[in-house]
Amino acid sequence: MGELDFEDREIALQVLAAASEQMTKRQVQCLLLCGWHGFTQAEVATVLGVSQSTVARHFRWALEKVREIAPLYA
Repeated sequence: MGELDFEDREIALQVLAAASEQMTKRQVQCLLLCGWHGFTQAEVATVLGVSQSTVARHFRWALEKVREIAPLYA
């Protein structure tokens, strides 16, 4: 996957802002670290001090909320 251009980043930020109101702090952290910064789930688990399965669960739930807000962009 290549770099996002400015317009894609702006859309992503708008979608994240809308969806983050319905997310926990950990869900936002996992989504940003995996989806925005390109960390693997194993790397996020190390950074946050949790298991990889916990990161996967937070990431999955965060994506579900993003899909509810903006199904065309998820």
